[in-house]
Amino acid sequence: MLNVVAFTYTVGSNDWGQVGGPGIVAYNLAKAVHKNPNLGIHFVVNEGPHGIFKEKLDSLGITYEKFDENKHYNPEFLKKFDAVHSLNSKEHTLRLLEQGIDNLVAGPNVMGEPEYDPQTYQLESMLVRKSNGLSRYLTLNPELHSILTQRLGLSCERVMQWPTGIDTEMFRPTGGDPVTIWIGKYNQQNKGGDLVKRIAEDFPGIKLMTPTNLEVVDYHKMPEVYSGPSILLSFSPHETQGLATMEAAASGMAILQTSLCRSKTGRNIQPWFVGPGYFVVPRDYDKVKEALTTLLENPDTVKQMGVANRRWVKRNYGLRKMADAYERIIEEVVSNPPQGFVIEMNVPSMESRKGGNEDFIRNLG
Repeated sequence: MLNVVAFTYTVGSNDWGQVGGPGIVAYNLAKAVHKNPNLGIHFVVNEGPHGIFKEKLDSLGITYEKFDENKHYNPEFLKKFDAVHSLNSKEHTLRLLEQGIDNLVAGPNVMGEPEYDPQTYQLESMLVRKSNGLSRYLTLNPELHSILTQRLGLSCERVMQWPTGIDTEMFRPTGGDPVTIWIGKYNQQNKGGDLVKRIAEDFPGIKLMTPTNLEVVDYHKMPEVYSGPSILLSFSPHETQGLATMEAAASGMAILQTSLCRSKTGRNIQPWFVGPGYFVVPRDYDKVKEALTTLLENPDTVKQMGVANRRWVKRNYGLRKMADAYERIIEEVVSNPPQGFVIEMNVPSMESRKGGNEDFIRNLG
């Protein structure tokens, strides 16, 4: 059995009961590893887990303990594990690198597309300058592979795809109302908010459900939320593969998604999580309106799209698939430790990063 220690802010929810994407990523990983007899995982958490997340982890026999700097950064503790995984913390990644271990994995929520803060700069600089450094970096979006390879000075095989997965038994079809639509994550201050407002005005006969007008906030009640609508509209300017979108697809919903997701660094990234029941249109209201009209006029097509999405997610993104892919990553870490960098780099200044990834790459030495 391969044993992993995973550092994470929380698994599921923090001490205040708040649920966020990185916590759900850790929670799904815990449930996935439970399905693979070749893997064992022990979590080191800053907060939580809380409530039903704690009950679920305990019932699965997943172990966890509260982070203690003196204990958990000690090389003697880290040597007990085949791999050390920093899931979502720059600080943990930095401190673990200082221990000189060669089996450190980071991602998918450590940097992603970075906001150029001093801690990110410090982390990247340390990775570039160390002779060993990071064993593997995991990214959500394959479009970022080449960028991360150059930014971090890693050989291509050391930047790997994070095996996203969800509990497809938790999220399952219930037959949604063809005139009820779920609006995914969006920001009121950007074009997504404008799109939602105009849809409400032009389609008065449909019911719009949004995260801001729901009383239900318990993650484990989200399957009930998804049982209402039959269509998800995804206008997020940042997410290229949100877990919520995947959960909606697993719940048998048709997906209408805008094609350009604008990154925090000003770079447009195409959504790559696009299933057979996805209707992808440009981020333009007239195109969105036309596509939505087509879907509302063809409820049988919407149903077929939902069935296809469910089948596709279950086949490719279930927890067992996630566990098997994660096992292959850990096997790579164990069998092929880092042998130093293949890319010689100078470390660009913080100023060079403010223009986004393209400016950063142009400034690589």
